Amino acid sequence: MLHEAILRLAHALRGSIASSCLLSDSLSKGQFREDDLIAGMRPLIPERYSLSKGIVLNMVGGQSDPQDLIISDRLMVGELLANPTVRLHPIEAVVGTIQVKTRANSESVRKAVENVATVKRLTPASPRIGLMPYFDGGAATYRDEGTPFGGLLFLTQEAKTETIARAYCEACASLPKPEQPNAMVVLDSFALLWGAINDGTVQWAGSSRTVAPSEIILLQAEDTTIPLLYFYTILMECLRFYVSPPLDYLEYTRLAGHRFLATPARQGP
Repeated sequence: MLHEAILRLAHALRGSIASSCLLSDSLSKGQFREDDLIAGMRPLIPERYSLSKGIVLNMVGGQSDPQDLIISDRLMVGELLANPTVRLHPIEAVVGTIQVKTRANSESVRKAVENVATVKRLTPASPRIGLMPYFDGGAATYRDEGTPFGGLLFLTQEAKTETIARAYCEACASLPKPEQPNAMVVLDSFALLWGAINDGTVQWAGSSRTVAPSEIILLQAEDTTIPLLYFYTILMECLRFYVSPPLDYLEYTRLAGHRFLATPARQGP
């Protein structure tokens, strides 16, 4: 059933490439494909999470680069600013972002990796505590120091697989581990995912709670939707284990720079 859903998503993304080719303006093309990705992902993401575009900010005024797809936790807080052109999301509500780009080549990969990092580096450094339920009815707490999921989705391939993979690995190596993307996929081609290979067996790193992401692994398959399926699976594993930082509404109020006079409401006896 999940494989069928990924097939439909891949079909929708291929259709987006064909439809947007009718547009001559590159900015309009990008917005068209971002909207198609949001529409295609919506049935695959739990209703708890909202999907939109915009900019991420934190309590001290830091801001990310514009994000093609932002996954936010509705249980935390809504957008701080929402209008047809600008949407601002507090980092405490953001659980993931995806960069969707038309062509995969060395330059576009490096730029997308850095774009993802502009969100991840906004995450507060303080550790959070999560609760993991067991199948037997028990539960255990765990410590999470991770950052929101960061993914790269390319619709077409413009360079050799080896060239793209090298550019991705080099771009990741230039960043601290918390700022590195979690996964990258080129539609109908391959995926680059964190994991570990032990005795010929691959263990995928879905989050900081599972496998230590010791190396980047190139995933290819005869069924060309498999890389997209694994990309989606890693995303969902990260959402499952990610613990959002605590939100301080007053800090965002101060960030807005409001001036006011506060005095005791009652004075005297």
